[in-house]
Amino acid sequence: MARQKRAIVQPETRLVLQKFLRRHAGIIFIYLSIIPPLKFFFYRPQADLSLYYRIAFEIFHDQLPYLDRIYEYPPYSLVLFVLPCLGGGIHNFQILFSLQVLIADLAIKVFLLKEATLHASGVRALLPCIMFSTGSVFLCRFYLQRYDLFPAVVTFASVWALSRANGGVKMG
Repeated sequence: MARQKRAIVQPETRLVLQKFLRRHAGIIFIYLSIIPPLKFFFYRPQADLSLYYRIAFEIFHDQLPYLDRIYEYPPYSLVLFVLPCLGGGIHNFQILFSLQVLIADLAIKVFLLKEATLHASGVRALLPCIMFSTGSVFLCRFYLQRYDLFPAVVTFASVWALSRANGGVKMG
């Protein structure tokens, strides 16, 4: 007579675990995608980050952007540069600016996950978020010290809002 293998996990527990993972896989993935960039919070500042700090520093010393200095960024970026400067020197600026970028990164991932779950289920719902996260993991050394993600968030939010407006363009 063949021996029956005993399940390590009871069938009821397995069903509950599968149901939990199906519902929360995206959120778990988003939390896990935060881990790789965290090691670069204290990495040596790149040239762009030093430029952002200098712009904010000059604003605090009565120089006006667009008037006293050539300023190649849109007006809303001033807030993104000035807020981290309130923390003190370049080191605190780097941490606070990187935190802003990480929050923008999370916003994009949540948007991608939310939209994908409306149109797909299972692993297919995670694909946009996984693809975006894969790219950001490989670039996170520079990613946290660049302004580039903020226009992406504004554009993404604009397209999303347009697709949700009454009479707006139906996306997907």
